[in-house]
Amino acid sequence: MIPAYGFMVVHTTQRRARVVAWDDDGHALVADHETARLVRAADTEDFAYLSEADPEHAVIPGGGWMLERVVPGGDVPGGRTITEPVIAWRIDPGDGFGVAVARGDDGAEVENLTFGYTRIWHPLATDTCVSADVTPSCALHEVRVECGQCPSAQPDVFTGADRHVSGSHLHDAVVVHRIDGEEHDRQSVAAGVRWIVDGGGANRVQVISP
Repeated sequence: MIPAYGFMVVHTTQRRARVVAWDDDGHALVADHETARLVRAADTEDFAYLSEADPEHAVIPGGGWMLERVVPGGDVPGGRTITEPVIAWRIDPGDGFGVAVARGDDGAEVENLTFGYTRIWHPLATDTCVSADVTPSCALHEVRVECGQCPSAQPDVFTGADRHVSGSHLHDAVVVHRIDGEEHDRQSVAAGVRWIVDGGGANRVQVISP
């Protein structure tokens, strides 16, 4: 018998049971609560099929981290910026990375924020991520296209000196580049002209086509 992990038995009634082990012939075994023994899943009543179980995530405290994100409403085009604590970090068992868990927009639920925040930081951090010439990989970049003829769009946000964002716009617009929440550069770009903001180097909005 081999211990099993990550599989569930699904019945026609949608009842589920965890696969506890595999027998020597490769059959999935589940616990029979009435007889207090392991039985073959395929022999249980209303057996339908095996399914991979949802991965189990570890959760650790937020540790004092804070985040900023844009939510609908307010007088600011495109929404208003709120600051709130990270309640916890949900750790993905596959890659080990943490996803911020914060209060829901209605205050009654929590939500996982893989994307959607504009800045995340710790109040006790003392290292400065922004320099005059080169930005280290810890800096958070925000690139926003401001156009008086179009609704305000969500900014492109990325972290790391090896990342960049580029684009063009239908109308004359202004491309604004912020690093860790502070405006670093802004350039007027004519309609249809491509531009790029590179996470390394001088961190300027550069026109790359006429």
